[in-house]
Amino acid sequence: MSAVARSPFVVRLERRFLRFAATILFVIGGVFLGVALFSGGDGARNEMSVCFDHGKDPGADSYGKLTFDTQSGGSVFHVEIMTSPCRLARGLMSRRSLEADWGMAFSLGSLQPAAMWMKDTLIPLDMIFVANGKVVSVSADQVPLSEKMVVSREPVDLVVEVNAGMARKFGIVAGTSVKLGAQKSEF
Repeated sequence: MSAVARSPFVVRLERRFLRFAATILFVIGGVFLGVALFSGGDGARNEMSVCFDHGKDPGADSYGKLTFDTQSGGSVFHVEIMTSPCRLARGLMSRRSLEADWGMAFSLGSLQPAAMWMKDTLIPLDMIFVANGKVVSVSADQVPLSEKMVVSREPVDLVVEVNAGMARKFGIVAGTSVKLGAQKSEF
């Protein structure tokens, strides 16, 4: 028996077809995976589907008090503390207001690079990046609805969002000590 020689054109065509078929299967698999993750089975909605349901706020994992030890004295904010993946992803999206002495604390659990954005966030904010109880950087006056990434200068374990201008008002700068008070399930 002799092997049938295939022309280079046929070989290229077969490879293209196989890549195309693999891409189609990958896309179909992704669609099914997405449906499985976000549908919750028998029509029930799981936590991840609530993350980006702009009609419903998923709430906070817990609440606490955050104190910035500034040169002018301590500045205390009540904070919603976010720790779950859903709540970390959602943050302050779609909120129309934030009380002056309130903020949101994104507790990352360990030191890691952090990147935030203002997509679907309607309130101008200051973003305060914290590592081991010290402010490492402040990104002030972030513009609502911006998709520009705001990245920490170094790994952090906490990101705090407060109303724009609050960091300047209270003198919160790199090196400021930060203490997160006792966490409560509700305030």
